[in-house]
Amino acid sequence: MHQIKFNHKNNKLNKLAFLSFLRKFLFDSSLPVVLLWAAMIGYALLFSLRTISHYRNFSSISFDLGIFDQAVWLISHGHSPFVTVRGVHILGDHFSPILYLIAPIYRIWDSPEALLTLQSVALALGALPVYGLVKKLGGSGWLGLLFGLVYLLYPPTQFCNDFDFHPDTMATPLLLAAVYFLHGKKWGGYFLMLALAATCKETVGVSILFFGVYALFHNRRVGLLTMAFGVVSTLIAMTVIRHFNNGAPSAYISYYARYGSSITGVAWNILTHPWVLISPLTTLGSRIYYIDLLVSLSFLPLAAPELLIPAIPAVLINILSVKISMHGLPGYYTALIIPFIVPAAVTGMDRIRRWGSRPAFVAMIGLQIIFSVYGLFSGPFYTENSSGFLFTNDVKLQHEIPPDASISSQISMIKHFTHRKDIYIFPNPFYKAAWGNNVQALNQEYLPDYPAYSEKGFQASVSQSNVEYILLTPSGVVFPISRALYGKMAADILKNPD
Repeated sequence: MHQIKFNHKNNKLNKLAFLSFLRKFLFDSSLPVVLLWAAMIGYALLFSLRTISHYRNFSSISFDLGIFDQAVWLISHGHSPFVTVRGVHILGDHFSPILYLIAPIYRIWDSPEALLTLQSVALALGALPVYGLVKKLGGSGWLGLLFGLVYLLYPPTQFCNDFDFHPDTMATPLLLAAVYFLHGKKWGGYFLMLALAATCKETVGVSILFFGVYALFHNRRVGLLTMAFGVVSTLIAMTVIRHFNNGAPSAYISYYARYGSSITGVAWNILTHPWVLISPLTTLGSRIYYIDLLVSLSFLPLAAPELLIPAIPAVLINILSVKISMHGLPGYYTALIIPFIVPAAVTGMDRIRRWGSRPAFVAMIGLQIIFSVYGLFSGPFYTENSSGFLFTNDVKLQHEIPPDASISSQISMIKHFTHRKDIYIFPNPFYKAAWGNNVQALNQEYLPDYPAYSEKGFQASVSQSNVEYILLTPSGVVFPISRALYGKMAADILKNPD
């Protein structure tokens, strides 16, 4: 282990070294680099067009896209980002101040399509630090190209990209870059990437804490600073969420109620009673989850277990949650696993290259190519079941409804009307469902935990509301209520003289 002195001279050398690497990478005309850039551009274009198509054709539920689109629009126009789609200030829902850095884009391109394109480009750029890590470990440009493609073809990467927009996915390329900078001892870039990643979600701080444990293997001082930064950023995130949630802690802790009633309580109970993890971590479902994460990487990460340490928090957050959708690859829940499991695969291959025989190394390369192709067929292009209804025409109502009008819209259409202060997912605000940062609202996202329905009360709420337009479509998704309840409400709406 080496002690690094943080002085002006070292920082200047680090900056020059990084600029030299970037210049060489950008202008190197070698075939592997050209092919990697072509793959990144192709990936960004493909997923931008695919997700924009989802948006335009109503082929996704788009609950989350509506939330973040309204938040970014409000911020870009100088308004407080209280998101009426979700019924909570955006920083009371999740700690995502990176949205304030993204918001200026809406002054140029004022559309949810900007978020979808940004997400695709950001994830595509994650191939750069993967390539750089291979080169840093002494691998060839062709091996760097292979793992750049492995990352782009990795099913979790593509699932994160395919599911609406989430600030979490911005952390993926940032943490990948942090891994590269750590190996290159470029401390300025390393801590900058960690600081930016910490603005993406409150759980990133915990991943950074565990990343610090791995960093100890490279530099003791940097590792300790990383761990301290992880703790501080987590405390700041939780304090901000509580502040913007009327003094209440994040309601998402209810996903882990079996382990405690608070974040510190859950952490303490798990630390003092680790055997409570045996059952959830060894079920058939969890074992399949681990295999799904590893198979497209030829199980190479197992050859570099120390790099899997930073992925532990995200894996536990997913596996221990009562929300079943977090137990699989589809969705964005692997965004904080990818930045460590892919570099672990790179490191595992490097160890085989250095310690094994040449035939074994060549065989592993062949195996990795086969599993990457297999992973492609396990991704969203071949396994996705599109929700919602297809509608290929323009949304003419966008031009007929005043831009400042308040709307309650069925979720299938809501993402087309979120650039306003008051936009609700029907049946909100007349009947509260999945609205607000509270346990019942979260439960209503995946459980039929609805309050009793009263036609008289519903009709009164409709008449007294400031909502000017109600948008319904019989064939669309009815989330967050049941279809039977939706049918009753729609019929009652049509009977209302107001």
